[in-house]
Amino acid sequence: MSLISSAPLGSSTWLLRLRSFASIGQLVTIVAAHFATDGSLPVVPLCLLVFMTAGTNFIYGWWLCRFPSRLESECNGTTSQVAFGLMSLDLVTLTAMLHLSGGADNPFSFFYFVNLAVGGVMMQRGAAWTLTGLAMVGYTTLLLDSWPVRGLSVQTIDPLVWQMGNLSMRDVVSLLAFVACGTVVTYFVSRTSRSLRAREEDLRRSQSEQADAVRLEGLTTLAAGAAHELATPLSAIDIACRELSRHLESVEKPSSVDDDLALIDGQLHMCRQVLARMRSAAGDAVADQWNRITLGDLIDTTLEGIRDPHRVEVLEPDTPWIPDGSKQALSANRDASSDANSGANSGANSDDTPAWESQPMWLPQEAVAQAIRNLIHNALDASELTDANGSSANSEARHASEVAGNLDASSESGSAEARGAEVSQSEGSGMNSASRNTVIANGNVTLQAQRLGNEMALYVVDRGHGMSEEVLGRAGEPFFTTKEPGRGIGLGLFLTRNVITRLGGRLNFESNPGSGTRATVILPLP
Repeated sequence: MSLISSAPLGSSTWLLRLRSFASIGQLVTIVAAHFATDGSLPVVPLCLLVFMTAGTNFIYGWWLCRFPSRLESECNGTTSQVAFGLMSLDLVTLTAMLHLSGGADNPFSFFYFVNLAVGGVMMQRGAAWTLTGLAMVGYTTLLLDSWPVRGLSVQTIDPLVWQMGNLSMRDVVSLLAFVACGTVVTYFVSRTSRSLRAREEDLRRSQSEQADAVRLEGLTTLAAGAAHELATPLSAIDIACRELSRHLESVEKPSSVDDDLALIDGQLHMCRQVLARMRSAAGDAVADQWNRITLGDLIDTTLEGIRDPHRVEVLEPDTPWIPDGSKQALSANRDASSDANSGANSGANSDDTPAWESQPMWLPQEAVAQAIRNLIHNALDASELTDANGSSANSEARHASEVAGNLDASSESGSAEARGAEVSQSEGSGMNSASRNTVIANGNVTLQAQRLGNEMALYVVDRGHGMSEEVLGRAGEPFFTTKEPGRGIGLGLFLTRNVITRLGGRLNFESNPGSGTRATVILPLP
């Protein structure tokens, strides 16, 4: 059976039990030494020092019991400061007890190294070395002055060869040996302790990631199965809808029938997109096909399925550019060479589409669009929606509660609705893209593209409440969500980050509480 009850190494409980065991051991040792030294040992002062240690340990235990979370946790913050104070007090107490019992000649002076080892395990590097310095000062004090005890104090019989102040050669050598041993103990114990803590943290993280992977594997398997099972009835509905439309072409009918058939066809198209995303999340390579597209195509695809398109504002790049090898660049060169003073707009082609929209890209279009769409939905949830009277409709929304993403958000609206997404443009340039044809001055969420060398950056900015540093640090972790129960399982942002990083890109967040959040998607260019 262990003499000291089991407790996590380096925890507050571990220190509490270690000091309790040390107090009992000191008391037993004093009683035994009293009889072994013929009563020459000052028992009363020594016992008072032991009782002081026991008393401070009792107060320490009472303080820990008031905050149960501190019992098994590692020492940090206030707990670390209290532990450092107690260990410093223990070194002072040990020095005083050794002073009354033979000084440095007392074999129990080796317990200095025990204190240093405990400090190396529990304290941070600076605090551990402070304890080492305190121990060196205490040992030097014992060499200079101590209470001799018969049977413990050592009297040299050789004449003094040389002396340094009040220290003999033996004292100086003992001090040097103590300093060397204390330094070695503190260095290696502290280093080993930090290494063990790092490995334990890596192990916990690995176990957590493994558990998340198991849960994610189950969900993706379910998604793949659901996609497979739903594909057959949806195909049957699609065929029936088309056959019905064909048979009704020559029949007089209300216009609402055509509208209903068009609505059914649009919703079936959206269901096919949802199934494709589910297969993509499950690792289906067929659902993750790569496409040669332009930046404008990616933005148009992203805006399809946005549930509140009137709240999304697409901004012009801060620094517009002309893609290398594009038709716009060739046209600009011809204009510049033919008429240097023509003032032709090299940033637009014959259909008034800005040149930057023609930036070539090579990526899985639907997967990346869905990833950016998730970020936009998160931003929409975080931003305050104001009605015509200017009153807040969802002032409690927080981006921190929406970082988990929304796997099926796009199923809430059709592609026809997405085509109403707004665009903000600079004067003199126009966008006649079907999905981006109006200007909203007060959009709640903005989407902006910017070329950064050989990379493309897409910024999604909201006007919400922002995220705290703690939530920002955990954004993207699987199954992490602060949403209300039933509103999310914490996989949307995790899958979004996976899509981006799998393409060699990056997903970053900048946020401060009360000032909104900016999500940055960086994708490599071909």
